[in-house]
Amino acid sequence: MITQPRELALAVRDAVTAVPGVRQVRAGSAVEVATQYPGGKVSGVRVSGETVEVHVVVGRLPLQPVVGQARAAARAVLDRYGDPRPVTVVVVDVADDAFAGADTNVSLAAGASDVARAIAAGALPPSGRG
Repeated sequence: MITQPRELALAVRDAVTAVPGVRQVRAGSAVEVATQYPGGKVSGVRVSGETVEVHVVVGRLPLQPVVGQARAAARAVLDRYGDPRPVTVVVVDVADDAFAGADTNVSLAAGASDVARAIAAGALPPSGRG
């Protein structure tokens, strides 16, 4: 099935934004991630190329379940459109209040690979805390 990039990007953005723990889909700060189309863009979702990439701000810990649910939500949209591309979810920021009341040592360890990606993307300092 051939789908317009705008339609697919909007559907992915809406599905991922509905995931509990995802505060928002964000374009990023250093290099903007977006799907461009005539007359506009969908920020935070890139559907061009070999993969679909979604950049999110997470509002709860641990990260791993939130990222997994975001990936599954995007995958469900792609399946509905008959799009076989893999999905990459990048955590670009963790909301400050996500750390309130959380045992961050346990919570961050549970999502260590996602935290490592967030640190590499500059969303978290090397200490792993925002």
